[in-house]
Amino acid sequence: MTTFYTTIVVGGIALAFIVFFARTKLMRMRQSVEQNWTPLERHLVRRNELISKIVNVAEPHLMNDPNVIDDVLSLLDTLSSQLTIDQHIEFENRLTQALRRLLQIGDASYELRADSRYHDLKRQLGEADLQVTQTARFYNVSAKEFNEVCGSFPCVAFAGYLGFGRQPYLQTSLSESEAPEAGSGR
Repeated sequence: MTTFYTTIVVGGIALAFIVFFARTKLMRMRQSVEQNWTPLERHLVRRNELISKIVNVAEPHLMNDPNVIDDVLSLLDTLSSQLTIDQHIEFENRLTQALRRLLQIGDASYELRADSRYHDLKRQLGEADLQVTQTARFYNVSAKEFNEVCGSFPCVAFAGYLGFGRQPYLQTSLSESEAPEAGSGR
């Protein structure tokens, strides 16, 4: 009988160590994700300010497509509120899609193609988007590493219970999505 109790105690202690080390590793990796989010968020704020300016310039010329303008403005309004990183990324990804549509329609508009403010803002937006893309790579890599740890043993057994969930990826560019796929070597 004492062997049984000893086995239970030793197993409990071993399980406690496994949970402790899994939690510590997940906390350290989540902190890395959050540290990589901070500079990215600053670049996203700047990019969103430029998007707002582009909308103001484009709005009078795109009266035939008010839904695109409304979508972008609604997403910008949502992004100005307090959001978690997961929510922020979800709305940023939606904003990127809406902005792509807006720019496609704007580029097809003769009036906007002739507007120097529109071209200047698009150039500035391209520069801001490049900064977002460069900093998002660090965030996406840390999110990918965190997600891989969350999905591997022993963390997979405890991550949800300990309050750790998968981190979303940010679509890093207006021209294409560059979120790393699970299991890719990127």
